[in-house]
Amino acid sequence: MRKYLLYTLLFIIVFSCKKKTDEPISVNTNNSGFFVVNEGNYTWGNSSLSFFDETNNKFHQDIFYEANAVPLGDVAYSMTIHNNKGYIVVNNSGIIYIVNLSDMKYSGKITGLGSPRQMLIINDTLAYVSDLYDTRITKINLQNNSIVGFVNIGHTSEKMILLNGKVYVTTWSYGNMVYSIDILTDNKLDSAIVGKQPNSIVNDKNNNIWVLCDGGFTGSSYGQENASLWCLNSSDLTEIKHFTFSDISMSPVRLCANRAGDTLYYINNNIYRMSITDNLLPNIPLITAHSKNFYGLAINSLTNEIIVTDAKNYVANGETLIFDLNGNLIKSYTAGVNPGWIEIMGN
Repeated sequence: MRKYLLYTLLFIIVFSCKKKTDEPISVNTNNSGFFVVNEGNYTWGNSSLSFFDETNNKFHQDIFYEANAVPLGDVAYSMTIHNNKGYIVVNNSGIIYIVNLSDMKYSGKITGLGSPRQMLIINDTLAYVSDLYDTRITKINLQNNSIVGFVNIGHTSEKMILLNGKVYVTTWSYGNMVYSIDILTDNKLDSAIVGKQPNSIVNDKNNNIWVLCDGGFTGSSYGQENASLWCLNSSDLTEIKHFTFSDISMSPVRLCANRAGDTLYYINNNIYRMSITDNLLPNIPLITAHSKNFYGLAINSLTNEIIVTDAKNYVANGETLIFDLNGNLIKSYTAGVNPGWIEIMGN
């Protein structure tokens, strides 16, 4: 109880001492910067949004607060950019905040959500939102930011991608399925059983789907198995090949692909890279974590750089690190608490 009161007091002090900067915020939508969504701590309300301005080589640690003088909320999880607006998904607050990218000013919000995870733009008028607890994907009208319907998939949803008129969605929490959805009819088309807890999904240059599964965790009522990586045919979700990680303690996350769609990257304590034509998982890391706690990962194909975040001890401010494609550190910046999702401008 004493420790909880101490944390609460520290939280109040930090936010009461924060001051809005007088420097005007400007995000050049034509540059090659990127945002980092800092999750913060569950129920602490200390989420934040960082931004790296590539043009001016400047890192804004808390750009949402700088622009609006209010904190972002409880567990910001992801971000989507569309038509010069940023959509920031705040998971535990059940809200998606909308900002104008030109000045990062608040311009609206989407409410009525349960526990939103990712917002996927379908077209200029429609977006899908996945949910940690709801077994339906929520449909959002982007013209008035209202909920206009649901897609019932029968399980909670996590990561989504849009490819050739279909949405492919994973069922991470206590799940092992990938579904495809027709965006014209909202009907489920195909499904595939993969490994336990598929946490990330990408497509490659051959329009195949790659799914990374963490295998669950020790003591889970759902059970635990070795993590796995799956390659599926996007036309019908049949398996092309899959790989199993050698140690059950491994819990890989944040599968990414480069823009060419021929190379995959993921975090498994260290950063690993593999070709889509490989027949074995890599055993030598591209970037070794050493004492760092790698948490977020993205490939900036505009600058040929690898962006990685370090969550440190999950309580202190984290770090954003930029590497070249050979794994050499270029620069690093202090981010917020638990920096996770990375959203790259124009990537």
